[in-house]
Amino acid sequence: MTGKPVRPPVPGSSPELDSGGDRPTIRPTFDVEGYARESDSKLRALDAPAPATDSGARRRVPRPGFRPAVLVVDADVLGRAAIVRGLLRAQCPVTAVTSLPDLDEAFGQESYEAVIVNGESMDLQPILDTVVAVDAALPVVVLGSEDPRVTGALAEANVVRWSVCDRGAPTEELLEAIYAHVVDR
Repeated sequence: MTGKPVRPPVPGSSPELDSGGDRPTIRPTFDVEGYARESDSKLRALDAPAPATDSGARRRVPRPGFRPAVLVVDADVLGRAAIVRGLLRAQCPVTAVTSLPDLDEAFGQESYEAVIVNGESMDLQPILDTVVAVDAALPVVVLGSEDPRVTGALAEANVVRWSVCDRGAPTEELLEAIYAHVVDR
């Protein structure tokens, strides 16, 4: 020996000398081909498509770290504050406006991945018209019930991507509604 430390053999292997004759080489003694066949069958099982949920829809997941920039349009101070607070906790950039002139100004200053609108607003139709005029593919989440007035306003404004959520829906539900449309964008 030349004074170099020699590692003890790894269990399940047999040490042999390499071509130079001074260092042990570890060679596995287990069946590599059999192990590869077993691993391949496990990998094929993992590559199989995930089973569909009861509704047949698969959950869409945004790219890691994605935080949609959201514009909240709501004249109700308490409702707007709760939505903004939840989105900020989720680390989403948020802009909140109360009126149609504020909406025009907000679109002039920034771009957004989604808009959340109070479905009970008297200005629902002009708000939706403004959103579509800025970006027809911009996802819209309407807070309220999916009644004929709301669905009629969405249809009249030609909103392409939209969802309706309860007024008191948790932030996670609002983000799911946004992700369902933003991921495809």
